[in-house]
Amino acid sequence: MKKVGILGGTFDPIHLGHINLAEAALEQFDLDSVAFMPTGVSPHKGKIHTTTLQQRLDMVTLAINSNDNFYISREEIDSDDEICYTYKTLQRLREKEADTEFYFILGGDSLRDFHGWRHPELISQYAVILAAVRDDMENQLFYDTIDALNKRFNADIRPLITRKTDVSSHEIRDLVKRGESIEGYVPDEVCDYISQNELYK
Repeated sequence: MKKVGILGGTFDPIHLGHINLAEAALEQFDLDSVAFMPTGVSPHKGKIHTTTLQQRLDMVTLAINSNDNFYISREEIDSDDEICYTYKTLQRLREKEADTEFYFILGGDSLRDFHGWRHPELISQYAVILAAVRDDMENQLFYDTIDALNKRFNADIRPLITRKTDVSSHEIRDLVKRGESIEGYVPDEVCDYISQNELYK
């Protein structure tokens, strides 16, 4: 059975934190590949994109081109759903790829809100959940939260140990807007693309 990680996000822009998450999941859980899945309309963020869909896809493509184990999934952006809920996305994927075990990659912050997502019990049924925790963090609350959610939703949530990357897409957009450097926060190819296309100005 194939083991595929799923990393969703607006990727506006994709940054090294996303890449680090995917690389960590690939290595620690012996995945065959990781799908980067740009969201259409997120139930958590709505339509807040400051770039076009094609620009976001271009940036993801540039960021992952050097890794043969990474690919882009259009599952949500091609969906007819007005709002993309994770449980429905995973349900469709399970129906299409019955021979695949899916690993849904979550940022550590999202774990705190997981109980409030639409049908967390179905998400837990359709995928193993990998919750990111920084390699410099000793946080008993994080592990207690995993234990509680595993029991509540009969889930298989596992900690994903990642390198410290204190950056968000929102912060990167703000840096560009202020004319400050984003080197070291996004892949070089993405940095060049943002500059050449004058994004986030």
